[in-house]
Amino acid sequence: MTLALQVGIQKLSEPTTEGIADIIGNIQADISGIEHSADYGTEHITTGIDMSLETIQSIISGDIWKHKTELGMATIDSAFGGFNNTDFIVVGGRPGMGKTMLAPQ
Repeated sequence: MTLALQVGIQKLSEPTTEGIADIIGNIQADISGIEHSADYGTEHITTGIDMSLETIQSIISGDIWKHKTELGMATIDSAFGGFNNTDFIVVGGRPGMGKTMLAPQ
């Protein structure tokens, strides 16, 4: 995993009172500083794909996003890996489809 991605995930995983715009600005500044101070060379695209798949698997398994909420329904929780507490989720459906059941208690 690249250093910039690790720093970004770490900052987004920490509980904080900063606004998302401040966090993104700080991450961009960190990435800019990294770009100017390091020589990475080139890598084959499959290396990046493998790293992305490892990151996605870590998110799903809960190794990266520590502050997630699960619905208590194994099928949905395993499909989405739980939901981050800051996610905005819109649930739509016809009357009587169970939308209210998904609302947080």
